[in-house]
Amino acid sequence: MTHDQEEALSLSDRIVHLNAGNIEQAAARSELYARPRTRFAASFMGSTNLLEIQLGQDAGVGIALLKSGQVIALAEQAASRGPRTVMVRQEDIRLLPSGANNGLTGTS
Repeated sequence: MTHDQEEALSLSDRIVHLNAGNIEQAAARSELYARPRTRFAASFMGSTNLLEIQLGQDAGVGIALLKSGQVIALAEQAASRGPRTVMVRQEDIRLLPSGANNGLTGTS
């Protein structure tokens, strides 16, 4: 058992996240990093952006509606609708030219 994140990531096959004595998630380190099940697990495994979205449908296409009002078309139909939290790691973000479709508008 260790509280050292670097040690856990370099030596382990599986990691168990404990939060106040309760198991948040137990999985391989790659799964914990890419698909955390809770906000706690997401924030523990490095820098991340958490976006509050509303899953829905528009003209038969799955969409994600952000609090800012921006709409993103989904590559696949969502299995369910309603509020969700989406994690976006900084290495998964691509900068596109102004006016590109299906992206988020940001500020610098």
